[in-house]
Amino acid sequence: MILLLEKYLKYLEYEKICSPHTLRNYFSDLKQFLGYLKKIDVENIENVTHRHIRGFMGTRQRQGNENSSVGRKLGAIRSFFNFLTRKGFLEQNVARLVHTP
Repeated sequence: MILLLEKYLKYLEYEKICSPHTLRNYFSDLKQFLGYLKKIDVENIENVTHRHIRGFMGTRQRQGNENSSVGRKLGAIRSFFNFLTRKGFLEQNVARLVHTP
């Protein structure tokens, strides 16, 4: 999954021309998400469901993250899954099913 994250960050940097600040935040948010997936034994991005994303968000809230921070993390996840879907790595974007806190 880390390889897909690297492809996504390159896409943001070179095609979307995102700022270094945005890249750093997206990397941090998505690295946390991928760490969560690893902890719950989800090793392939194809196996991620909207419930996994909701579980990650709930974990972040229980750890004291504000709703605005959790919402930003969800935005990064949605954008990542949009990229994966557009580039053909995934058939559907399960992140669309998750509502902003």
